[in-house]
Amino acid sequence: MSLPQITETIGGYDYDWTQEQVRIECRRLKFSGDDLKGEVTVSSTSPAVSANHIHRSTFNFSSDIARTRMVKTLSEKTSGLDLNWNGLLEQVCYYTLERQRRGESAVEIDSSQTDIEPPKYLLKPFLIKNYPSIFFGDPSSGKSLVAQLIAATVTLPWYLNPMGWDEPAQPLNVLYLDWETDRNTIAWTSRCIERGMETGPFYYHYRRCQRPLHEDKEQIVEWCVETKADITIIDSLGMAVGGDLNATEPALNFWNAWRKLKTTSLILAHVRKDQGDGAKRTVYGNQYYTAEARCVWEVKKSQDAGEDCLEMALYNRKPPPFAKIHNPLGLHFQFDDIDDNGIAHSLIATNQKPENVGDFMKSQSTQTQIMSLLKEGAVTQEEIIETLGITKNNAWVTLKRLKDKNKIMKLGDGRWGLTYSG
Repeated sequence: MSLPQITETIGGYDYDWTQEQVRIECRRLKFSGDDLKGEVTVSSTSPAVSANHIHRSTFNFSSDIARTRMVKTLSEKTSGLDLNWNGLLEQVCYYTLERQRRGESAVEIDSSQTDIEPPKYLLKPFLIKNYPSIFFGDPSSGKSLVAQLIAATVTLPWYLNPMGWDEPAQPLNVLYLDWETDRNTIAWTSRCIERGMETGPFYYHYRRCQRPLHEDKEQIVEWCVETKADITIIDSLGMAVGGDLNATEPALNFWNAWRKLKTTSLILAHVRKDQGDGAKRTVYGNQYYTAEARCVWEVKKSQDAGEDCLEMALYNRKPPPFAKIHNPLGLHFQFDDIDDNGIAHSLIATNQKPENVGDFMKSQSTQTQIMSLLKEGAVTQEEIIETLGITKNNAWVTLKRLKDKNKIMKLGDGRWGLTYSG
């Protein structure tokens, strides 16, 4: 009996015996206690085997009983071949167990090396090469919208983009892993971005996912390799975990599976709701999601009912280990070409000045109050501040936003009043 040629694959190992004309593929390998289990596919190139396929089943590499049963099954299916199935499976079990238990080799760290590269941003300040970043926020806060803007920015790449982001030096490949919606929804938003912002066509790969990441990692890793993905977008964390988000084991399963992707990742998540007043908002679920992410941003949006635009603020809640917390960032989205069904056919995104971001959420909550006050008659800014009990800066930001929307106007005597609508 000859020795096999062993090839390490994305999800396991391939064993090829040239002389015996046998191939055994081992996939979905996972330790359950001390036992190593996985999926085994046996095939042959011998003309005596029709269609080459012999057998496929789950298999316990640590069990003598399982091996004996497998030998019997294979012997019955290949009765016309003179093969030592016991010896072949012994090699498979030994080498697979040995390599899985050994893991990756230890390497030396030499601090005196001069060719060590520092961490590198793929899209500053959001995505660091080979790191996972999390964007979290309330449902419908626009996280997927920002993710697709990022996809457009890095795949073009989008030089001098109106969001003010630092584009990469060369185009990057993106794989969008979607547990939330469908291809048409993602494609439509990308089309709206292209039309509204006149970017020209941009391309990235999409895969609709159903099983949790740790159960589907072999196929997803294969897609990462096939598409040469530099960045994976995971939309969203809850569905990708596929278990109790507050429990530790599903969190560890998720991160262990993520390491197999070997890509930079943008992970979209929801916000924890069960926190007291004034508590810091965090990613929903176990603390490991925040702990293992290398960069975390919170997404907040404000949109008045009936408005064709929305404001968004991005807050850096956890910086990379080599950087300080980034200043808040702001975005303004304008939805245009609205059809009779109220569906926008184009989208324009622009940068919002950072100095206004801290106040824009507050200003949105006071817009209704100011509009109600002005219905009673024109007033000065000082009267608005005194009546509503807000700060001067908050009043100024809110008045400016209402004026930009053409809802109010400043009169000749310095007072503010509602815009005449006829």
